[in-house]
Amino acid sequence: MAAEPAGLSYPCAYPVKVFLRPDAEVEAALVAGIRAELAPGAALEVVRRPSSSARYICLTLRFTAQDAEQVGRIAARLRAAPGVLMTL
Repeated sequence: MAAEPAGLSYPCAYPVKVFLRPDAEVEAALVAGIRAELAPGAALEVVRRPSSSARYICLTLRFTAQDAEQVGRIAARLRAAPGVLMTL
């Protein structure tokens, strides 16, 4: 995930897709970590979709990114999070 895709003007809506195995604790910790990078009271939309076999889940996280540094911090958290298989 690039820290600053070309053409972005901040603040802007920013979606991230995270693929992981179903684990409620891992999922909750991941969402809490992302919330920690957002301003207090900032909206975080979380859409959860299981794969057809239910072996994996995809979380779509949508938030308003304030700047490229914030996007970079969130990307770093996602890369370091246990249980994350892939991010887009």
